[in-house]
Amino acid sequence: MDKKFRKKWFLVVTTMFIVVTLAGLVPAVVWGQTTEPLFSRFLPLVAKAPLATSTPIPTPTPDLIFYTTKDLGFIGPGGAQLFELANSTGWIIQAYCLNVALAPPPIGTRYLLDDPTDILYGGSQFQPLMLKRVVETPTATLPPTATFTPFPTNTPTATATRTPTPTRTPTPTETNTPTATATNTPTATLPPTATRTPTPTATLIPCTLYHLKVQKNDGTIKDIPFIDGGVNMDPHAVLLYYSTDIVHGWVELNGVPTTLPAGATVQLVLGDQSKSLGNPSDFTVTNQDLYDLTSYHDVIDQFPWGNGICGAGFLVKDPPPPVLEAMANHPAQADAILSAYALALENGQSEQEAVEAALAVPTE
Repeated sequence: MDKKFRKKWFLVVTTMFIVVTLAGLVPAVVWGQTTEPLFSRFLPLVAKAPLATSTPIPTPTPDLIFYTTKDLGFIGPGGAQLFELANSTGWIIQAYCLNVALAPPPIGTRYLLDDPTDILYGGSQFQPLMLKRVVETPTATLPPTATFTPFPTNTPTATATRTPTPTRTPTPTETNTPTATATNTPTATLPPTATRTPTPTATLIPCTLYHLKVQKNDGTIKDIPFIDGGVNMDPHAVLLYYSTDIVHGWVELNGVPTTLPAGATVQLVLGDQSKSLGNPSDFTVTNQDLYDLTSYHDVIDQFPWGNGICGAGFLVKDPPPPVLEAMANHPAQADAILSAYALALENGQSEQEAVEAALAVPTE
């Protein structure tokens, strides 16, 4: 029994020793890996790695306002027309109409390019256009990323060669005579700043696309297109009888109020008498502005165009004495008399016929 007991005890003690030893080794390994990981020496390198950065490449963005310059004809059975358009920065594109139920744009119509959809819009009365292709891009693009002519790389063409005298003398006459002196004179010249010479917008807009709008304070409106080489005068006078009568004039381009080009003027003219009415793109004429009450006065709005002028105008006046006398003698019918005279003039009747129409108004 003692031998068997000793054998069992020996096996138990041996097993416990092995277990305790392994239990000590495993934590040591595990803790060793925990306190000093295998890749701990590489962590500083990872920490110093720079984040990726993206540098956008500058590209020339076109001016989104275009003007039709050519009608290239039909491109489909539905009657879709193809147009060429240009803008002030030198872009030339082709686009075709999307809605043939609307009017095709005349040459010089202003369009706005919707960049995400490639659709150009020129107002509710004209067909929207879909970009087909780019014909020409601006010749003056943004300057390229600085491409400098490199500076000399401080490597002289001939290195400094020591030329000691063949015979050594007590005082060495070692002379360092570089045959080429490296002069770091920067030969790199920066590229000149790109001078954009855009085509003036005015040259893309025909004179006849400007319209002079004239509205009297009673609500009537005239629409007078400008003409090239002269002044397009509306033959029907606007009557300024009452001291409160006012005519408002303004200029529109494609149905939108606009500013006339530089050098524009608006004048009230009677014979050799004239006066400025202020802003030629938006002005007023009143009864007090007239030189006399019965003469036709010219209101002329114009600006330089090519070798001549581009202009539009209209007439203002007070009724002649027979009409004024009839209004004074029959104040109750004064408005009817004046309206009959004005309506006759608006219908293209002569001055005498207009007077007769005014005097024919019943006064009883």
